[in-house]
Amino acid sequence: MLVSGLPYKFVTPWAASATTGYITPVIPATASGGNASQAVGFPPVTATNVSAGGIPPSVSDFNGFGLYVTEWLQWVQAGGPILYDATFSGNIGGYPKGAAIQAGVQRGAFWFSTVDNNTSDPDTGGANWSGAVTSIGYDSGGANLRFLDAGLSYGAMWRNDGTNVYLLFTNHAAAFGPFNGLRPYSVNLSTGYTIIDGTGSGVEFGGNVQIDGAETVNGTLTVRSQINANGGAAINGLAGRDRALFYQTSGVDRWLIDETSEPESGSNTGSNLAVGRYDDSGNFIDLVLKVLRSTGGVEFFHNVQFDTTATIGTGARGSGNPLRAVNLGDFSFASAGINILVREDPDGFILQILGTTVPWTAGTTTNTVVSLPITFTGNIISATGSFDGSAPQGNLSVSFNPQSPSQVLVTTNSVAASGSGNAGVVIWAVGYA
Repeated sequence: MLVSGLPYKFVTPWAASATTGYITPVIPATASGGNASQAVGFPPVTATNVSAGGIPPSVSDFNGFGLYVTEWLQWVQAGGPILYDATFSGNIGGYPKGAAIQAGVQRGAFWFSTVDNNTSDPDTGGANWSGAVTSIGYDSGGANLRFLDAGLSYGAMWRNDGTNVYLLFTNHAAAFGPFNGLRPYSVNLSTGYTIIDGTGSGVEFGGNVQIDGAETVNGTLTVRSQINANGGAAINGLAGRDRALFYQTSGVDRWLIDETSEPESGSNTGSNLAVGRYDDSGNFIDLVLKVLRSTGGVEFFHNVQFDTTATIGTGARGSGNPLRAVNLGDFSFASAGINILVREDPDGFILQILGTTVPWTAGTTTNTVVSLPITFTGNIISATGSFDGSAPQGNLSVSFNPQSPSQVLVTTNSVAASGSGNAGVVIWAVGYA
């Protein structure tokens, strides 16, 4: 056949204007006498000579038959939908395998029968119909390709709004309804820029993932195997926001390495590095240590033990590079033969240890013994008292006795103004006999 051979379309069905008595509106399934029926058409008597008792065919039946046929031809020619019909299905014993009918609750969708004699209603979740597929303009802003499951639990669709293409879902029990707020996948049509999990519900890759360019993760990235980086892996974010790497056991937080949210106010301050710990239930406990970006100094928040030779820092006196204890935990140097040195330069220092805060009142003389969070098993060769990490000034002094390394004596003598500060010690050299 040729496309140019397209037959005439019925503008007006046959006998559409026939008057009563000249048309049988619906040809009955069965009939008697000379009347036509769906079962036998025109009965034999209408083909028998009248002189032999025959009955001529009825003009009314001819017109009714022509109307019946041409109305359906016109409906098909006009692209009219053919929907599920329970009465018709019952009359014919059910739809055949492969039958395609349009969904009754969503224009443009079709159901396909997967068995013969199928009497179930696909629009109400009936069995033995394949999921409907539709390609329509769902609303004024986009065109959709919609997929439905057999039970009509959810609708899934690809939506093209002229700017982006989205994978979208409906809410439960609303398979033909509007899409919800989830945005698992979208692609910009002009740039190809792709967003996965735009609403942050979570993404899991079961196999290897290769990323050839830069990747930005705004939420949590969970890796169950390993990350291989031939170049570098960057955790990027705005200043003033935490940028953390979490370590978990069975999905429960255990440790974090965090670039802190402390603001960057110049002179290399802020965005420090911290290590924190979590309890068995995944609740944050506290920080273990912090590294200051401005100085490189390390703050320990708990006990620290060195069991082998250690070299700590490289800064000279006053350069701000000590190992610094900021609470009352213990520093334990327990193994015999340990040597802790900054460097061989005599100006290099080992540790800055801070004790508790000491208050004073203007114009008074006080002597306050401050306990230090430190225990040594060796001899402290050289150390000086300090105040807030610096040498005391004016009428404020801090005395330190190497023979009693767990304490310092803070003396104020008619200090001009009241105040407070952290008394401590800077240790310059440690040795063992």
